[in-house]
Amino acid sequence: MTIDKSREYWYGDNAGDIEEYLTELVNEDPDNDDVIGKVGIVTCDNCGSDSFNAAIDIDEGAIEIECIDCAEKRLLLGSKENWEECSPVGLECPLCEDKAHNVAGGFVFRDNGDVKWIYIGTRCTGCGVLSSPADWEINFGQADENDEDPVDDIDEDMADDIDEDPADDIDEDPADDSDEDAADDTDEDV
Repeated sequence: MTIDKSREYWYGDNAGDIEEYLTELVNEDPDNDDVIGKVGIVTCDNCGSDSFNAAIDIDEGAIEIECIDCAEKRLLLGSKENWEECSPVGLECPLCEDKAHNVAGGFVFRDNGDVKWIYIGTRCTGCGVLSSPADWEINFGQADENDEDPVDDIDEDMADDIDEDPADDIDEDPADDSDEDAADDTDEDV
């Protein structure tokens, strides 16, 4: 994984480069006190692909993805709860205008372990341009019994189902898709 930083836009070779990109983008911003604590690459639960069309509503803090290979659609990171009120805009590469992207979520945590902020990171599958088209604050935590925390069930394998938990489609290591993921689905919440 090597990011090319020599041009106007940063370029990555694969989905894994989004983690380095988001970490540098957020952690090295002198105007930002946030520190990315975890980045997860999104993969399709149906076919395992990591290429998606995405639609984002920045104002509502919501994202929907559609798998390029099998057309399965999913709402990520708690978006299911407010999607009907959203006015999403289709994601397009700022350089080549391709619509297919690798997608990741970068999470900033509060001292108590609750998620404070989510950063969406993408890599255009057409030209490799890395970007962060959206980010939003999370105003509730695991202690709020009536609200669902976007990453309340993140475990090391991040194998939970996104429709039940907002962080269920984000894999910490997309290359580590093994049969043990199926066993993790029966684990209790962390």
